[in-house]
Amino acid sequence: MKSLKFKKFINSVNQGSFQIINAAAGSGKTFSLVYLYLKKLLSAETDDVFRSMLALTFTNKAVNEMKGRILNFLFFLY
Repeated sequence: MKSLKFKKFINSVNQGSFQIINAAAGSGKTFSLVYLYLKKLLSAETDDVFRSMLALTFTNKAVNEMKGRILNFLFFLY
């Protein structure tokens, strides 16, 4: 992903149908969530895969940051 430092601080656990990202502040959790969300969204075979996806964060600031990054990426993609 980002770098060795990034990998060192991110503890990502893949539990089959869901993934947990646990990391220190400023280590790239929001980046990881956006990356994984877009990766799954763009690699899906159906157009409505977003209906079965959920990303949880602890703050509204992180939610707005994720939403902004996802929408910006999709806007510039098309």
